[in-house]
Amino acid sequence: RNYFWGFLLAGLASFTKVSGLALIPALFAEILIYDRGFFQVKKLGDKAIFLAVGFFLSVSGFLFYLLWNYILWGDFFQFVKIQREHWFETFAPFGQGLLNVVLSLDGKSGIEKYTLGYAQIAAFAIALILSLFSFFKIRISYGIYALLALWFPFSMSFWVSMLRYVLVIFPMYIALSLLSKNMIFALIWITLSLAILVTFSLLFVQYGPVL
Repeated sequence: RNYFWGFLLAGLASFTKVSGLALIPALFAEILIYDRGFFQVKKLGDKAIFLAVGFFLSVSGFLFYLLWNYILWGDFFQFVKIQREHWFETFAPFGQGLLNVVLSLDGKSGIEKYTLGYAQIAAFAIALILSLFSFFKIRISYGIYALLALWFPFSMSFWVSMLRYVLVIFPMYIALSLLSKNMIFALIWITLSLAILVTFSLLFVQYGPVL
């Protein structure tokens, strides 16, 4: 297995999105759990060096992104300030975002109640279920990536685009393909997908972007 390309592409992913960092523990889990022949006593030192280099490659994209923030604005974490000032988002890893959505439902009405309320909760719930399915039924490394990639948007204090953020969780699509082998599930999912497509298409035609 050519892990070098995996680490390199993880670095590119971490440069474009913070969720790309979730690939790092997933890659290490893939090696440690599924590649039993990777560690050999006589080559243990070489393997350790390789993993260290692989870790650096994987995180290099994010480090370069921080450096780019510093070059442009003089602050490694300028993107955090931008998120806070323009999107009212702060780091809230213990579920403040979910709580805020639930508490805000009573104060919302019309389309906003569904697009910025129920849709955000539903997207997170579906992604969480499929991520757990990936962990227990598909591959542990896939599940680790899925859960960590979901944790990043979960950790935002203000949920506004959960549906968009969860699209990067590729194990969800594998899980859906496996679950769709059950005809009843496949029919329910297709019907639900068509209903959502029609609903949001009509909303877009009438009001413009809604999510």
